[in-house]
Amino acid sequence: MIGLDRLEIQSKLILLLLMVSLSSIGMMAFIGYTSGKSALNSAVENQLKGIQVSKTNTLKAMLGSLKDQVISMSDSQMALEGMRAFKQAYKDLSSKALNADQETKMRDFYRNTFLPELARQLDAEPVLEQFISTSSADRYLQYHYIAANPHPYLQKQDLDSAPTDSSSYAEAHSRLNRYFGRAARLFGYEDLMLVDAETLHVVYSYQKSTDFATSLDSGPYSDTHVGTTLRIMRKAKDRDDFKIADFEPYRPNLGKPIGFAMSPIFDGPKMIGILLLQFPIDNFNLVLTGNYKWAE
Repeated sequence: MIGLDRLEIQSKLILLLLMVSLSSIGMMAFIGYTSGKSALNSAVENQLKGIQVSKTNTLKAMLGSLKDQVISMSDSQMALEGMRAFKQAYKDLSSKALNADQETKMRDFYRNTFLPELARQLDAEPVLEQFISTSSADRYLQYHYIAANPHPYLQKQDLDSAPTDSSSYAEAHSRLNRYFGRAARLFGYEDLMLVDAETLHVVYSYQKSTDFATSLDSGPYSDTHVGTTLRIMRKAKDRDDFKIADFEPYRPNLGKPIGFAMSPIFDGPKMIGILLLQFPIDNFNLVLTGNYKWAE
């Protein structure tokens, strides 16, 4: 191999120029790669920030719409009429008692239908006695509208009237259920409930899951987020008060994450009840995940 010192001056200059050119090209390529990478990163970051702002605004709009709906519905004549009717009808059931056959069928519903399905979702063994209310009115309503309801669990809202119930509650339910059911379906709520402001008893439920005819103050679901938030809500002094109970795995819905929106129902100056709207996490997940298209 010819040594560098034996090359002619012209050859040395050509070699030197070649080395300088290659170095320049390499440096320009490196600068171009770095600048391009930085520009792409900035573009992606700006795009993600735009998506973040868009989703934040969408969620704010959804929550604003939810607030408007629950306040408007709680202040309606239908909510007031329903609260009056179901609250009184519930009180009329205080002396009603199930016969032995009805008691057995109610327990069989919990033992053979609700608790096994709940156990599969929880990977645990729920205890029957933790879910059975001691109130005669509660047991009466749970038998006629849940246990004796022929529709599958979490589809029991398809029952418009209970043929086994001949009480004043049945009359109120037959008259009002279709209106509340239409509102729940129209706005996409899983359940619409009326809660007695004094006892926090769920005196009406469209869906008729196992929180229906229980006290959210002292019953089996009193330690949930919705129970805690209701205890705060019943101290409200304003018609347009509004609260949301945060999402949690909710046992009446077999562990599905559920949130609640609520607003008081006033009869003149007195709060007599609370309107409770139950909504699933699905709609919020669709917004946050872009309809579950994370990669895009």
